[in-house]
Amino acid sequence: MVNGKLPQASKILGSSIVFLTLCILGIYYVQHSYRSSSDQGTFDWKAIAGELSDGDLVFRTGRDMISHLVLSQGDLPRFSHVGIILRNKSELVVVHAVPQNDKSVGGVIVEPLITFTDKDNAKDIGFYRAKNINHKARYIIREHSLQQVGKGFDYKFSLKGDDELYCTELVLKAFAKSGINLTASLPKVRVMLIPEPVYPPDHLSKSSQLESILY
Repeated sequence: MVNGKLPQASKILGSSIVFLTLCILGIYYVQHSYRSSSDQGTFDWKAIAGELSDGDLVFRTGRDMISHLVLSQGDLPRFSHVGIILRNKSELVVVHAVPQNDKSVGGVIVEPLITFTDKDNAKDIGFYRAKNINHKARYIIREHSLQQVGKGFDYKFSLKGDDELYCTELVLKAFAKSGINLTASLPKVRVMLIPEPVYPPDHLSKSSQLESILY
């Protein structure tokens, strides 16, 4: 009985820390409006399917409260979440790390890109690609990201371990495996109770190693 309660208590504590972290990261959002003023339009998925490849990134502005809170500090914060695009036969899918919610048990999951970008999940969408990325790097990113599927969500927001991951941590480590360093030009956010810098999705989208594509 005692052993059953301890994990639950740790989970509650971890969730509390996450909520505090998100609140702090979202202070700017509370004080300022974010960029997108209207819902995303209908995507031409046939055209998109021909343009996107393994290792491309998709960012979104979610509609839920946590997504609003996690919007980073800075001028016109835009994105609250990021995932890695992969090709699964004729379908495009996204590997991404999410905290537990009413729709998911949390952790690193795979879902269709069309679901990730659905208007019920995303108010704004952006597609990005690493500059000068090659086929070898794409392959390494693909294999590494798939190996992370099923791991838990990193509620400590720590880059030191690999057993649990948060969304930008998943991206940063997959790209690092391929030899692409996305953190070199990124500003670091310090958050109370978090022992090391946190990399919010909106900051990642501004990496000098990435360029916007499609939209």
